[in-house]
Amino acid sequence: MTPSPTARSGLAVASTGDTICAIGGYDADRNFLASVECLSQGAAAWVEVASLNTARYDHGAAAVGNVIFVVGGYGTYHTNRGSVGGILRSVELTKVKRGTFNGAMASLGKFGGQNKPPRLANGRDFAAALEKSNNA
Repeated sequence: MTPSPTARSGLAVASTGDTICAIGGYDADRNFLASVECLSQGAAAWVEVASLNTARYDHGAAAVGNVIFVVGGYGTYHTNRGSVGGILRSVELTKVKRGTFNGAMASLGKFGGQNKPPRLANGRDFAAALEKSNNA
């Protein structure tokens, strides 16, 4: 299996059908992560999808159908007195439609063959195509 592009700990993992997603956590420098990376069965590489609104770690995630719920954990939240670190009460959800990956690949003229997404460095074009395909 292809390793995830982002080394992370304290993450949550959820699966929607044939896709598994690595959600949030923190990196080697203990920076909280809001990123979400997914790998579909048979895909050659992980793809970055829409990030969480709040970076978090040690949180929970569950998929119900094609919706991923991300709950609680630790992170930074904002109050009228500034930013505060601590336990999060927020819940976020992302709906992942069947065919999102294939739709994004087709919109970029990359559908077929091995379905390898373009490199994600220096831009979010592919992530934007995934989000557009998911929201279509």
